[in-house]
Amino acid sequence: MLTFLRKIRKSLIDSGSTRKYILYAIGEILLVVIGILIALQINNWNEERKAKANFDFGLKELYTQLKVNFFDLQASRERVNFQLNYIDSIQNFSHLLNPEIIPGIIQLQDYAGLTSDIDQRDLFEPFLKLVVDDKVQNKLAKSLRKTYFLTDHFNSNQSYNFYKTEITIQLMDHLRAYNIPIRFMRTAPFYKDFIKAPSSEFYTIAQLNSTKRLLEDPGFQADLKSIQHIKQQFIQKLSEIENIGKSTLTFLDKNYPNSIDHIDKMEIIGSGIPSSNWAIGIPMKKISEGAFEIVLELINGEIKFRTDQNYTYDWGGSQMDVNELAFKGANIPVNQGLYKIKIDINDMSYSLTKMEI
Repeated sequence: MLTFLRKIRKSLIDSGSTRKYILYAIGEILLVVIGILIALQINNWNEERKAKANFDFGLKELYTQLKVNFFDLQASRERVNFQLNYIDSIQNFSHLLNPEIIPGIIQLQDYAGLTSDIDQRDLFEPFLKLVVDDKVQNKLAKSLRKTYFLTDHFNSNQSYNFYKTEITIQLMDHLRAYNIPIRFMRTAPFYKDFIKAPSSEFYTIAQLNSTKRLLEDPGFQADLKSIQHIKQQFIQKLSEIENIGKSTLTFLDKNYPNSIDHIDKMEIIGSGIPSSNWAIGIPMKKISEGAFEIVLELINGEIKFRTDQNYTYDWGGSQMDVNELAFKGANIPVNQGLYKIKIDINDMSYSLTKMEI
């Protein structure tokens, strides 16, 4: 092309026609300008395509995290309500409680109320900015601002994160002061199982008598009352956060359907599966949206359900009702036998139906 244009230019110069040459030069300049404009437009299209791809990818990650947060807060509500029930029992009905479970109840109150205190600033910030002439994205930004700033404050406020509490109320310190043994709380326990002493001889008579004196200690009662107040505040604030999170997820479902993180895979893991494995699970069959099943020979042990090896989503037993599911719930004990196992995360239920061999 350049060789062809050079030949035309030389021909016009040789002909001595200045007017024709000027017109040609103007035409050549216009061609160059048009070429530059086309190149810029193509570059803009590429940049817009990349930006959209990045936006869609980030939004999918954000949707997943919002969903995890929403599930997580629901699970926290369940755990904290369970703890509050036992605080009430200690305060008002301690004379009806088996002394052997009281140390476990006290220790349980120091267990985390929130399971997630991850800094999500980098994940949220790209979507918090307002965009000219994009009403939908601006609504998204405003919705996410409410979600982000409220949950960020909620998660970073140490008064609500009982595992790393700022106010240094440690009920286990009271147990130590009265020489009552502190027991190890394993990962994902059923609280009711933990509360029970490992054996009827685990605590000595002297230690059980110390427990009775501890319950009458004004310092302990004051700290128990403070812990109770903190957890009650948590429950009150939780509804506001859950409503905002649910509203944001609904908005994303409607306006950005490609961001939805469909749960298409589920596997069963644990010491109760044939390979007795918590690392590599056995895939379940999807029977409908959010529902899965499998027929499997189990062994004595425990199981949970998860979507991937990163534990993005995982479910176990509910603290309030062992027959219900809970996000990040407790390990589910199982006995040896052939079972048809079903899980439905829509209504948070599961079933283990023993089959005749």
